[in-house]
Amino acid sequence: MGRVATQLARHCGAYVVAVVGSAARGAGLTDLGADEVVVGLDAVVGSVDVVLETVGGPSLVTAWGLLAPGGVLHSIGWASGEPAAFPVNSTFAGGRRGRCGPSVTRPLRGRISRF
Repeated sequence: MGRVATQLARHCGAYVVAVVGSAARGAGLTDLGADEVVVGLDAVVGSVDVVLETVGGPSLVTAWGLLAPGGVLHSIGWASGEPAAFPVNSTFAGGRRGRCGPSVTRPLRGRISRF
């Protein structure tokens, strides 16, 4: 799923940060269009506008904290099998601000909705 999402996001003009569990899992992602390949969510610098999250549990909570204000998180799997415990009121608080802005995701959202 991540490799297809990387290609699709790149095709739509997004800056793509691919997060993997190990360096070996990131092999070939830059060739598919990832601008950055990092090991673990803790290595993501700044905030992001769109997250496709497949692990669930604590990873989902961490990914939520990386969202820029107005960002979107899509949980498309639950490989961890662990519960996600969000801090109280975290769904009402804005995410961190960072390098990606609405100018990236607004056109991306419009293009994706046409597929």
